[in-house]
Amino acid sequence: MSAFAPRSASQAGAPPTQSNLDILHSTFVANASPAPSQEYEKLCRIVLQRRLRNLFGLSALAASAALAIAIFDPKELPASLFNIVPLVLFTPIAFLGALPVLVLRKRTLTTVRPPLPTLFARFSSLRTRTSSVPVLIAYLLAVAFLHISYIWAASWASEDAQLGFFFFHQGRDAWQLNERRVVLSLLHVALALSATVQHVTQDRSQVVFDDESSATIPTRLASRGRPRLVAAFGSATKAWVASWSTYVLFRRPVLRFFLAHVLPVWTRTHLFSMMRYNGAMSLTLAARAFSSTLFIFLVIEATHVLFEVYATQPMVVSKFGSSPNQVLLSGLRSSDPYFQQFTFLELATLTLRDASRRQAIFKDVRPGSTTAGAWAEISRECLLLLGTELQRAKGRGRLPDTSSAFSPASVSSASAGQASDRPQGPNRAAIKSGDVFQPTRPSLFDKVAAAATSSSSASLGSSPAAQSATAALTTGVAAQRAQQAVSSALNVATSAISRVPAVLQSSALVPSAVSDAAVAARKAAEAAPPPANVADVAGVEHSIARFVPAFLRGGVFDVAIEYRVTNCVKRRHEVVCAIQALSNLVCASLTEDPYGVAQRDIPKILEAFVRFLSVVKSLRAELEDVAEQVSGGQEEKERARKLVQREVGEVEEALQAGAKAILTEFAEYLGEFRFPTQIAAQLQLLVDWGG
Repeated sequence: MSAFAPRSASQAGAPPTQSNLDILHSTFVANASPAPSQEYEKLCRIVLQRRLRNLFGLSALAASAALAIAIFDPKELPASLFNIVPLVLFTPIAFLGALPVLVLRKRTLTTVRPPLPTLFARFSSLRTRTSSVPVLIAYLLAVAFLHISYIWAASWASEDAQLGFFFFHQGRDAWQLNERRVVLSLLHVALALSATVQHVTQDRSQVVFDDESSATIPTRLASRGRPRLVAAFGSATKAWVASWSTYVLFRRPVLRFFLAHVLPVWTRTHLFSMMRYNGAMSLTLAARAFSSTLFIFLVIEATHVLFEVYATQPMVVSKFGSSPNQVLLSGLRSSDPYFQQFTFLELATLTLRDASRRQAIFKDVRPGSTTAGAWAEISRECLLLLGTELQRAKGRGRLPDTSSAFSPASVSSASAGQASDRPQGPNRAAIKSGDVFQPTRPSLFDKVAAAATSSSSASLGSSPAAQSATAALTTGVAAQRAQQAVSSALNVATSAISRVPAVLQSSALVPSAVSDAAVAARKAAEAAPPPANVADVAGVEHSIARFVPAFLRGGVFDVAIEYRVTNCVKRRHEVVCAIQALSNLVCASLTEDPYGVAQRDIPKILEAFVRFLSVVKSLRAELEDVAEQVSGGQEEKERARKLVQREVGEVEEALQAGAKAILTEFAEYLGEFRFPTQIAAQLQLLVDWGG
């Protein structure tokens, strides 16, 4: 029998039809059931180990292809098309150059870490991050192996034996320093330093789960590899132009300085070749500098692309465990966000495509046990994630303080807030399938209250103190002390003025507490620093920004749009998967749930979706306004708008689609639900207008 059948006398234990959303008001709740095993992580590691072997083979193949491109010489056609021997001999050394990058990515694997706020903060992280030194060592090792493989492969292919040694001997002359080898070595060391800076500033240790969860590995490699290939050619061209220009300009002054002031006289016999021939005029050396630079960038970028694709390819491993439902639950409760993303991906996929797994979740019921059934536990973990991210989006990137979350004062205030937020039984409404927008006739008391409220709100919002305080609160995030003062003063003023009639607000009968609060709010707003001069970081950056010209300050000290957006939706991909999983399970429960365990939680899930949707809509509107103010022209503004659409708009679309799917599936039983009036009104909009 369906959970939405009419109530009868025999249904003593019928499931509730009213929403009860305590789980979103108290995010930090300890698990009621004992912690499951880490079986999901163990199964994932087995799959990842097999993928690592494939990754090694493809990395060697990519290194061999890049080496073939690097040693190709158009002047030696068609012989240069058959450089098989140098490729066979030096491809293993080129693979050893890709190996340190693979080890580095595997050892420093991380996820869901937002970018640093400003360009200055990203560059200053080179000094503060403890991982900078291991990254530098890894890239130096990689470049050393790639340098050796290229030098000797090019020497073998061109039959130039002198290219591979730092010193060469001609006839009866002394051993001469090989300028070509020195120049290429210095160039490659500079490339290693540049790769280190790029790795740390762009946080390339983080893996990003894209939206191509249903695509195969070759498809994802092609989609990710094409832009990286173009980027590798561009980076190689820029690095070659910069390095060769520096070499041409500073070769003669540097050589003269060393000969005159640093090196002893006896070394000049070993530098006779450098003094006689100018290496900056060698077209062959310039071509080898570019080809070796391109070779290094191609190998490094190919290694990064291969690792990111194999490290984020979705997997279905829970069915291989002893208890598939408990394996899924162990992945949802994993302490590592990396494995949690795999779990949410698998949960969203199997709830959409696998009817047998959905039925197994519904039938896994344990009455009288300390461990609840599979549906209760899985839906609880999904709602906990939604609750945490709802609080993050509501706080615009900041979660509530957990240090005092369990103090008596916080518990009492939280319960009072919940009681005020959720109307009681008589104030709950149902969703109707007819026209619910019937005009109601307001009473006299309603008219008087509306007039007083609108006049007091308008008088308070039009004051200069309120406007400046609002600007300081919405724009200057880092000015925390000024924000607290303005916020507390405005709260006192608002609560006091709202109780005073509009006629008396401008007279001398206003209580002193109201006037003092307004004066405090005005002083706090005037004392706060201008929002444009306040960055969203603290420390030395504030002091340095004062001495930077205004036209340079924006690009270096402005808070990036990526930082603002990703902080507010930090776990966007997991949230979308959790919404899809809940929606799929609830919609399938109408025909596949024999006990009605999922249907009793429909009011709670719909209320969670609606509350999250209202927060996401306001967040998207704010971020779109921020995107319109991004400096850099229309191209940067368009990029910012696309970022907001991808990160925030995807969550909004998933919430709307999930709520509409549930409402459509259970349209026949909508009258059985009871919601708070505000939630019912928003759900009614979804039923009548689709949003």
